Amino acid sequence: QYEARSVVIALQAELDANRQEKAQGQQREQLQRALLERQALAAKAVFADAEHKAQALNGVLLCLLQNVTSLQKSKLAAEQNAQELHGKLQRLTQDQMDQT
Repeated sequence: QYEARSVVIALQAELDANRQEKAQGQQREQLQRALLERQALAAKAVFADAEHKAQALNGVLLCLLQNVTSLQKSKLAAEQNAQELHGKLQRLTQDQMDQT
């Protein structure tokens, strides 16, 4: 009877230890899940911020592209004006030479 009681006590202790280990495992799992959820939220926030910055950069790039296009048009107009002025200057020079 003493041995049987010792076996029961040992089995009860082992059962308690197993329950405690299981509870600790569940607690670790919950903590890991909570940590992963926080990391996922942080990653979503970083992604949203990056997406917002990318959209802002796209706006800046579009504006720069429009400015470049405008500058190219202005350069072309200036080159045409310079050619016209050069032609007028040549005609005036020729007219002066013809008059003398």
